[in-house]
Amino acid sequence: MDIDQRLDKLAERHEALAQSVELLLHTQREAFEKHDALFLKYDALFEKHELAFQEYDAAFERNEAAMAKNQVLLSQVVESIDSLARIAHAHEQRITGLEDRPE
Repeated sequence: MDIDQRLDKLAERHEALAQSVELLLHTQREAFEKHDALFLKYDALFEKHELAFQEYDAAFERNEAAMAKNQVLLSQVVESIDSLARIAHAHEQRITGLEDRPE
C-alpha cells in the first residue's frame, strides 16, 4: 500500500468520522429541542397546578371560616332550643298546677 492509498483511506475515515460527528450533533440538537419542549410543557403544567393548589387553599380557608361561623350559629340554636325547652317545661308545670288545684 503506497502513500496515496493510505492518504485516500485516511481521508475516507476522516469523512466517515465527520459524518458520524455531524449525525451525532444533529441527534443531540433534536434531543435538546425535545427536552426543551417537554420542559416548557411541564413548567406550564406545574404553574397550572400551582394555581389550582392556591385556589384550593383559598377555598379551604373560606370553608374553615364558614364552618366556624356555622359552629357558632349551631351553638346559639342549641342554646335557644334548651331555653325554649325550659320555658315549655315551666309552662307545663304551671298548667299542671292550675289543673290540679281544687276549684
